[in-house]
Parts: sequence; C-alpha cells; structure tokens
Amino acid sequence: MARKPSTVGIVITAPHLYLPLDEQGNGSAGWRDAPDTVRVEKRTRLEAPADLAQFLSDRDQAEILAAPAEAGA
Repeated sequence: MARKPSTVGIVITAPHLYLPLDEQGNGSAGWRDAPDTVRVEKRTRLEAPADLAQFLSDRDQAEILAAPAEAGA
C-alpha cells in the first residue's frame, strides 16, 4: 500500500477563501492555529497538508487533485 502523502494538490472551488500560506504560496502545516491568512481566489492551485485539503473538500471549498502516477506503476 502506498504511503499517504503529507501534502496534496488542491484547487479552490469556492469564490475565495482565507488560508494561511507559506513563502511558496502553499498551505501551511499549522493551519488550524495560524493567526495570519491570505485571500485565495477560486481556481487557484496549490499544495496543502492532507488534513487541510480534506477539511476544505468536505465543505465543497476545494477539490483534491489526483496524485501523479508513480513510475513503473
């Protein structure tokens, strides 16, 4: 069984969200307690911690992108 990645690709599906982003513009690991957030527009693609991605997906605010196939699979 493949190991679950710590981050996954997502695309924002809500008109906009306020998310804590790191220097590269991706979701940060401490997202639940982050004091600073940035407005992220609809259709923005970024990497996010798996738990944040699932949280947003459960609320129809983001879609989790399929992981790329591994070589030799």
